[in-house]
Amino acid sequence: MNRKLPAVLIIVVAIISVGVVAYFALGIYDNVMAQTGSVQEQNLSGQVPVGILSPITGVLSNIGGDYLAITHIAAADVNEYLNARNEPWTMKLLIEDTESNPDITLEKTKDLHAQGVNVFVGPVASPNVHAIKKYVDENDILVLACCSSASAVAIPDDNIYRLSTVDTHFIGIYANAITSHGIDNVIHVYRGDVWGDGIDDAFGVSFPENGGTVSNWIRYNPETADYADVARHIHQMVEEVTQTTDSDKVGVLLSSYGEYRDIIREAASYEILDDVKWLGIATPIDDQHIADDPVVAEFVNKVQLFSVTLPTPEGQQYLQVKAAITERLGYEPNPLIYSAYDAVWIMALTMIDAQTTNIDDLKAHIVGAAENYGGVTGTFKFNDAGDLADIAYDVLRISDGQWNVVGKYTPSDGYVILDRTQ
Repeated sequence: MNRKLPAVLIIVVAIISVGVVAYFALGIYDNVMAQTGSVQEQNLSGQVPVGILSPITGVLSNIGGDYLAITHIAAADVNEYLNARNEPWTMKLLIEDTESNPDITLEKTKDLHAQGVNVFVGPVASPNVHAIKKYVDENDILVLACCSSASAVAIPDDNIYRLSTVDTHFIGIYANAITSHGIDNVIHVYRGDVWGDGIDDAFGVSFPENGGTVSNWIRYNPETADYADVARHIHQMVEEVTQTTDSDKVGVLLSSYGEYRDIIREAASYEILDDVKWLGIATPIDDQHIADDPVVAEFVNKVQLFSVTLPTPEGQQYLQVKAAITERLGYEPNPLIYSAYDAVWIMALTMIDAQTTNIDDLKAHIVGAAENYGGVTGTFKFNDAGDLADIAYDVLRISDGQWNVVGKYTPSDGYVILDRTQ
């Protein structure tokens, strides 16, 4: 599952016309057509701009190219659907690179808004969503983000909706999975930002509730961190914990973005650190850059890095989108970004229902549009804060260089272990 994204592909994806990739759209929008009914008189016409905030560069670049490509594919499908309905408008994506940086994300949001954009899909990651929250709330902008979970953004009646569950719920599931696999003592290493702080707060409550102990914490500043120093502190803490706890029951939890590779590269120089379990939050899965660094690749395989992500979708819509995105990229992307495809569709269906891009009208229709849409990643039900009420998760572990599903969480069954040998 270690796949490499050619650097030139990111540039190509950004400039390809949306219409070029619409060849497979009919199979997607037939299902949506049946749900939305006949065309009604509306105010929308011409090219309606939608802002796409993608981390093409920076620490989230491992999913930025995937995100950009799949939003283009979604927009192409939307436009085929609009044409079939004889709608007088099409969706036009306006793209900005957030550089995985909250301050730049805010700047790019303001730039697009100045160009007349008041509907956005993205950005990726909670710090970037949090950075634009005040601005979008004050300027009548609607945001639908696929991949943010920070509780600091879970505010009822604001202008941000998210196709994810809030971290307090997500981390509760993860804490249960960790203890179910025999890890009862964890050292938490996390980014010092709104996302990492939210994860730490939630984990500090959920893990003890599931019978575990958080031995210590390392909060680092991703802008200035010395990762050799971070690894040295991890080593000291692991040495201390393993004096009283069996190493098989000790875990190092990394709540990190792309810099988890820097931490692991430094940690690999300490012999004792590959004797304990290592855990990651979402971003390591399907990271093509793991294979680029033999030190990181060897370490994560030896410790059988454990992580959690959205499950692989099922159904005909998923198979069609998978075929298109895999052909575009040359590999199947990180499972997280399939919800970005659904975000583009939900925004389009919301505009059809509202017949306008007026913020109040859009907010009055987005929940219904989402719940009536049968998406690639499933069905959607929002809570009062505009986040998903509950969704399924897969727990995976690296073994022999491959990610393997070792457990599943579903709202109906809770967490179920599939493979105790992993």
